Amino acid sequence: MRTDWNQVNLTELDISYCYGIGETGLMEMLPKLTELRYLQLSFCGWGRALSDEVIKAMSQSFYQKLETLDIHSSFNITGDTLCKFVRRCPRLTTLCVGSAITSNEDLEELLKALHNLKHFYITKQATIKTETVFYYVKKFCHRIETLALYNFYAVTRHRVEEALVELVEACKFLKVLCIRGTNVPLRTELAHLANKVKCCTKRNDIEISRRPHFLLSGAKLCLDSVVKNTIFPS
Repeated sequence: MRTDWNQVNLTELDISYCYGIGETGLMEMLPKLTELRYLQLSFCGWGRALSDEVIKAMSQSFYQKLETLDIHSSFNITGDTLCKFVRRCPRLTTLCVGSAITSNEDLEELLKALHNLKHFYITKQATIKTETVFYYVKKFCHRIETLALYNFYAVTRHRVEEALVELVEACKFLKVLCIRGTNVPLRTELAHLANKVKCCTKRNDIEISRRPHFLLSGAKLCLDSVVKNTIFPS
């Protein structure tokens, strides 16, 4: 029997790593699920199902309740299309974009629309400098709590240090900064960088490390959550 998605009231959906789903299926479903709070789409359909066309169709509606969106490892999305969609999501607080953002211009437009952002994950592209990410987060996202940057590197160390100090000073709620790169000095000198930033800002409460950090708290209505929060008789 064919599902009428207009009649479905879903608030949480996780179809990440569901390899059998294609663009047609997402086009049929997602634009009609405007009550979603939590949407996890990473590597859906081998990373090919979620496309610009799907996002454009979703952008025709407002997603007033959407708080968490994960689209990392989605390879058919452009930054411009994503930027237009997040403007339709005024309550978005957690966003994992993966490698969808490929230019400074797209990064600026994205973060400019996300004043409520608390948790942000991005996989860096070659054209975006580490200090540029720090600058735009500082400028637009004062409520940020967790920032994770993967595949980043520091070409000019003093600029990265300066930008990071300014970020930590401006973003009082920032608690975790995860920077994972592969080159020197970011890989080998991150501990020194972290100590210097903490000293300059007097923020010993912040964690700056290469330790992987999971931005997503997970769906609230899943079985794992039910089991975790259930008190069983002894």
